[in-house]
Amino acid sequence: MLDALVMVSNAFTSNGYVVLGQSIPGKIDSVLLVWSGYVLSGVSTATLTAAIILKNVNKRLDKFEDKLDEISKK
Repeated sequence: MLDALVMVSNAFTSNGYVVLGQSIPGKIDSVLLVWSGYVLSGVSTATLTAAIILKNVNKRLDKFEDKLDEISKK
């Protein structure tokens, strides 16, 4: 069962079937490394997306504030 989990995890992340390990701790370590890398990749992608969106929103808000300042000066 553990071998199947390691194979599926490695296939899912395109690591191949070579990284199976020989001992039970080695196999568990392989599974933990695979899925922790997957989670870290997702978190970094979400963080980058949020930063890009926030930058664009801040630019629009700055332009809007400038327009409001121009209107209030008239």
